[in-house]
Amino acid sequence: MELPAELGEFSVALLDDGTLHTGGTLGDGGDLTDAAWSTSKVPLAIAALRQAEADGDPAALEQVTASIRQAIGVSDNGAADALWASLGEPATAAQKVEAVLADAGVSTDVPAERPRGEFSAYGQTRWSVSDQARFAGQLGCLSSAGPVVEAMGQVDPGQSYGIGRVDGAWFKGGWGPGADGRYLVRQFGLVPGDDGTSVPVAVAVIAPDGSYESAQGALDDVVEALRDRIDAATGVTSPGEQADC
Repeated sequence: MELPAELGEFSVALLDDGTLHTGGTLGDGGDLTDAAWSTSKVPLAIAALRQAEADGDPAALEQVTASIRQAIGVSDNGAADALWASLGEPATAAQKVEAVLADAGVSTDVPAERPRGEFSAYGQTRWSVSDQARFAGQLGCLSSAGPVVEAMGQVDPGQSYGIGRVDGAWFKGGWGPGADGRYLVRQFGLVPGDDGTSVPVAVAVIAPDGSYESAQGALDDVVEALRDRIDAATGVTSPGEQADC
């Protein structure tokens, strides 16, 4: 997928009528694999909701649902840590999040322990932009995903750059510093297309100065450059409609 080189260091993936398209300057042919950061809160939230529903404790389910709204809507790390803890010991929690990814046809290892001690284990899941687009395309078919997708449509305005600037998008962002201190900022989700479907999209950028603030603007530019491509794409059934699974 051709995009202007002046966009800098970026990686994009989208699904058009079931076919994956990638592009950019980061990763292998534009398909970057790196820390998921807070984008990993989406499969984590689905895993936690599945666990709470299986346990059958109404109070626990209510607490998990509230934590999901915080973890997705404002990217609250404490709420996400509570979701992780609700899944049991770290190795068990990692397996349950991996199971959600596998249900979407994505094979990605979730670390049980923290590769870098100052950051969460789940946030350091190495997740490619192509697999994020694939995962987004399956959200309508995953059990217990409904409330999580709903929260993805209610992200705080302060985090609604990039994909979040598109009216009606469902998305989650994540950001964090690499070992070199430069911030990777990424998002994935479902973006409304002109034909009424929702296009699975994943994007990641590193700004020239390596800052989080500059990367927000860079992500705006990348998504804007993708708009015509997204508008013309045939996506998947939009959230709230009966998905063809």
